[in-house]
Amino acid sequence: MKKPKVLFICSVGGHLTELLQLKSLFQKYDYHLVTENTELTKELKDEYKVSFLVFGARNNLFKYIFKFSFH
Repeated sequence: MKKPKVLFICSVGGHLTELLQLKSLFQKYDYHLVTENTELTKELKDEYKVSFLVFGARNNLFKYIFKFSFH
């Protein structure tokens, strides 16, 4: 029997911390994590199936739009 596919998406910080507390559920699903690419999240790829988005903050919207457009 195939495992159901689940996509977990969150920003870095508290939301990611809460999501990782669901680790015991990951083995029940064909899961994939999506979060922002920061120095703190790079190590996640060693333990989880994860993809990264460009990190951006609301306090520097112009820089984020530029980074996101050319990433």
